Amino acid sequence: MSHHKTTLIVTNQDIRDISIDCLYQSNPFLEVTTKPCVIPAGKRTEVTFSFYPRQIMKYSETVTFLVNGLSTVEVVIGGQGTELRVDVVTPKKKVVNFGALQIGETCTRTVSLVNRSLAPVSFLLVAAPNAALPSGVLSINPAMEITMKPRGSHLDVQVRFAPTARVPYFSEEVMLECVGGISVPLFTIQGSCQAVGIELDTEHIPFGAVVRGAQSTRKLVMYNTGDIGARFRWDETSFSPDFSISPVEGYVATGMHVDFTITFHPAQHNRDVRYDNLICDIEDGTQLYLTLTGACIPATPTKEVLNFVCSVRSKETRSLTLHNKTGTLWTLVPVIEGEYFSGAEQLVVEPGQHRQYEVTYQPLTMTTENRKHNGSIFFPLPDGTGLLYNMTGFSDQPRPIGTLPIDIPAKTQHTETLRVHNWLRVPQRFIVIREILKPDRPDPATNLKGFDYIDVPGLSEREYKLHFEAYKEGNVHSKITFKNEQSGEFQFYFVTYKVSAAGVIDTIKLTAPVRQSVSHTIPLFNPLSVSVTLNTQLHNSTEISLLPTFTVPANSEGLFSFEYMPLKAGRSDAKIVFNSIDLGQYIYEVELLATPAGPERALIFKTGLGNSQVLQARLINYSKTKVDYTSKTDNADFHVEKNTQPATSGGVGGTEVTIEVTFEPSQLGDSKGTLIVSSGGGGEYIFPLVGHCHHPKPQGPFTIRAGQSIPVQFKNVFPAPTTFLLSVDNSLFSVKQSELIRAKKTINIMVTYNGSPSGQALPVQTGKLIITNPKSTSGQTIHWVFYLKGVSEKH
Repeated sequence: MSHHKTTLIVTNQDIRDISIDCLYQSNPFLEVTTKPCVIPAGKRTEVTFSFYPRQIMKYSETVTFLVNGLSTVEVVIGGQGTELRVDVVTPKKKVVNFGALQIGETCTRTVSLVNRSLAPVSFLLVAAPNAALPSGVLSINPAMEITMKPRGSHLDVQVRFAPTARVPYFSEEVMLECVGGISVPLFTIQGSCQAVGIELDTEHIPFGAVVRGAQSTRKLVMYNTGDIGARFRWDETSFSPDFSISPVEGYVATGMHVDFTITFHPAQHNRDVRYDNLICDIEDGTQLYLTLTGACIPATPTKEVLNFVCSVRSKETRSLTLHNKTGTLWTLVPVIEGEYFSGAEQLVVEPGQHRQYEVTYQPLTMTTENRKHNGSIFFPLPDGTGLLYNMTGFSDQPRPIGTLPIDIPAKTQHTETLRVHNWLRVPQRFIVIREILKPDRPDPATNLKGFDYIDVPGLSEREYKLHFEAYKEGNVHSKITFKNEQSGEFQFYFVTYKVSAAGVIDTIKLTAPVRQSVSHTIPLFNPLSVSVTLNTQLHNSTEISLLPTFTVPANSEGLFSFEYMPLKAGRSDAKIVFNSIDLGQYIYEVELLATPAGPERALIFKTGLGNSQVLQARLINYSKTKVDYTSKTDNADFHVEKNTQPATSGGVGGTEVTIEVTFEPSQLGDSKGTLIVSSGGGGEYIFPLVGHCHHPKPQGPFTIRAGQSIPVQFKNVFPAPTTFLLSVDNSLFSVKQSELIRAKKTINIMVTYNGSPSGQALPVQTGKLIITNPKSTSGQTIHWVFYLKGVSEKH
């Protein structure tokens, strides 16, 4: 498919380094090439986007970048998939027809192409290989990769046909093959190179022995396998006086044949009648040659009959014993009559000896009970006599070409190559009959497919592709028959399939961050004419969600989707099994990789020294069982009251769990920490903690009546026992000078309002209780101020 790349430049305009991570997961139409990185101040980095449009539509995706692990930035990526519209300018030129050329002629055609697409197109022009076309006969220019501009750009393509030998009629498509893998037919090239191709079905016809005054006829066939018809003429005078042929002259059209009748009518006894190299002149200047042989003998009584029995296209050999009882050497040239009988051309028998002569019967057609193959063999002897034997052949049905045992797993397509032979000199067309012999009732999900016909040239062979697929285990016995419908002759194979268990069909690899889901689709094909329901089973994983059953319509492909949402980081393996009574078992292994999740949203605290602040950390529990979450912090200024928090099982969207976190600072300034909430079944959640502590704010006022004391609560927030200095700024109030307070302990400091020494009522008096820590770890003196209000008894 075509694709387009673009680059996004990310620039750090800050004065500090920043970290950036792309959270977007690449999909089939948009691939993002980037890695998490740190961009120094004032520098930049590049993010590459590769666009692979799957449909003709506009695409828009939002790509999210995580900056410094806290904030996110979204970038919208848009694109458009457009239709590939490269075509021939003139529709009439979609077919480039060179016609019928002669050997040595050259013809060139020009085809104009136009790119009506909205985008530029890079492609190659390729013609499919054709065994009938010799190398270099057909060429296309330009032959290199072409790039056409969009919106109406044109290109002229030169197609050249220069045959150097006979080329049968061909029709080839020229394909546009894009760099991305798209292949589209553009136009068709047709043509041929005509030549004469005339031949005889045999160059030698033996007539055997013929009694004087009788005659014997044989058939001779002339074939024109070329492209041009031609006239022919036999030299009739050369056949005389013992032979004659009809017709003597004529015309044989291309693809046709002419049947000749040749008659042997010897007028005199002759043990060896032979006419060598009888000439037939062809119109194009070539000549064909024919040899005729026979013998003219007197009528003799019939001797023993040789009977032959064998399967068609096999052979059987029988022996004759010839005794030479004379004193002269016999050099015998037997004359064999009968299309499917043959033997040695010569037999030498020494005086007073005997020799075996083997006759072979090799039939090419089957016989019937009432129609057998008949022939004879005549041995002319030197004394003018002869030995004549009659022969009868019975040809039975053929034996199988082969018996093929094949072991394959279920749900696997297997292609077996069968070689189909043509034993004749002329082309034969065979109908292909595919039969399943066992089981008696074949499973409907078992497929045995292939072409219904195959054409095989004369005296040649072709390969036949037999496709087999079974969805269930078992043994399938089949018979593949190739039959000539006109003659009834056939040949066949036995093919036995041993179908074993399918095993693992595919291994699926899935990767997802913790608590984020990713989905996957498994295609399942139903070859049956009824819908099929499959039961699903999941092994070794609780992090995959899938339906318990799945129905695939008849003769359709169903897409089964499931989701993987991990709760803990790490690798694991699972197995998904589909079971069906009709289609057997499908097993898919799943390799799972859960990457660590990023931190949750940070909790930000702000309070004064000596005070505390409570915030809630919220998380979603996706565990399918009831779990307990344990919480801990890595900074003493942050703490959790409840270290263990129970959570009910999460449904489809999960359940919310709340953890209260208290920030009680022990020093001024900023503090950072981490809250880790974890569970064996629910995974781990990390919350960044950020706290800011400012100077304590004044408190009060605290009202005190004259002559009385009140407690003022104060806590030592430091991690060690500390002595604090106590003072008041109004002499009418009194307090002890110092107090030693243990770490993290709260005490009551007693403050007394003395009133007037004379006992007279005074107006309302104000003052401040100041608590000072002279030994702060930060080097600063910290004051806690409590406002005081003194009133007399009358107030």
